[in-house]
Amino acid sequence: MPPRPLQIVTDMAKLNLTYLRSADFRARVLKAHGKTTDNIALDKVGLNETELAPAEARVFAGLNDSTLGLSTFTPSTATPTHVNLVLPEFRTHTVFAGVTTAIWAAIGLGKRLGLPVRVIAMARNQDTPDIEKGREFLRENFDLDAEIILRAGIPKTRFNPQDRWIATHWTTAHALDVAAHAGLVDPASVVYLIQDYEPGFAPWSTSYTTARSTYHAGFVPLVNSRPLLQHLETVESVGIDERHVFAPAFDLAQLEEVARRRSRSERTTVLFYGRPSKPRNLFHLGVTAMRQAVRLLGDDAASVDFVSAGEKHRAIDLGSGRSLSPLGRMAWDDYFAFLPTANVVLSLQMSPHPSHPPLESAISGAHVVTNDFFGTRVGVHERIAAVPESPDTLGEALAQAVRLERSSGPGGYAPIAAADIGGELDSALDAIAPLITRD
Repeated sequence: MPPRPLQIVTDMAKLNLTYLRSADFRARVLKAHGKTTDNIALDKVGLNETELAPAEARVFAGLNDSTLGLSTFTPSTATPTHVNLVLPEFRTHTVFAGVTTAIWAAIGLGKRLGLPVRVIAMARNQDTPDIEKGREFLRENFDLDAEIILRAGIPKTRFNPQDRWIATHWTTAHALDVAAHAGLVDPASVVYLIQDYEPGFAPWSTSYTTARSTYHAGFVPLVNSRPLLQHLETVESVGIDERHVFAPAFDLAQLEEVARRRSRSERTTVLFYGRPSKPRNLFHLGVTAMRQAVRLLGDDAASVDFVSAGEKHRAIDLGSGRSLSPLGRMAWDDYFAFLPTANVVLSLQMSPHPSHPPLESAISGAHVVTNDFFGTRVGVHERIAAVPESPDTLGEALAQAVRLERSSGPGGYAPIAAADIGGELDSALDAIAPLITRD
């Protein structure tokens, strides 16, 4: 049956919106059409950066769209000193856990150093209205009155040589590395907030190697979780002070309430954290694992309901009369209202990033199945079964989790020990602040 005209219009609108919001999606579309940063004419901002960047920075031109983004400003000792938080983009509707953590880190560092915070957004396609929206968002949600500088405004902005910087996504760290090569930024003044192993987001390529190089740029690392620290030490052979490692921010009071509200039922609900548009969440592998679990459970599968959260998708047949029903992306309050009803959780992540759904579910009493990642998830929590990422092992672990829930019900509230996940962000900032203090 051919698609209806209205459906075509709706799908095109979704594609256009995704193209505008997602730099990764834009890159994939351009690549599919044979267009890369090497063969697209430079826009006005790009031409201006090429003209203004010092020769030491221009050597690196073409490595990434962000390369020269922070090499065009004029240093000035007459300008007040700031903590500059550099984000790949800053749009109020895309402020999720990673950006929230970065903002709190900047606020905390600013307080310790007695400096105001300034936000720099590196995306080319942001415009003046984004500034006031962003400032209002920061005031309302973080009690932060901060200047926001867009990419096009960087050449017109003065930066004090004593400024401190916070790199976030690897593209921002790369831009700061290039600025350091040009003598505009002192690497020792840069805190690198690392929240995932981001070379893994790119194929083996120039982007992959450039992302890896940022871990060796001489910045002060601030790492989100011990599992990520473990992977960085193994893969990159970097030495990172364990005091610079912090745990993800969990709403423990909310999770304790979720644990209190859990109960046994005649039916078992399996919650799958499913995001088809995010390859690292292994959506199709998760579906296969659920089908395998249904097969292994046999007649017992009739009393199991499978639902997904994270992104909207069509219902998926899992066999034996079972199907995966999508809830889509859930609001914060709706998520915590639903969580007590799902005593078994399947959540996959093909990176060492400390994904919240499996950790929050285990803390609040659910039996959780996830994939291990180079040994970084084994033993993180007693109720997390971290197994190799294959349909057989994941399916077997999921079937076992369902049987365990049927026989013993959910567990109680059990936070993760700091030794297994990391300490407080404030403690990590206390350790880092003296390292970037200037006389």
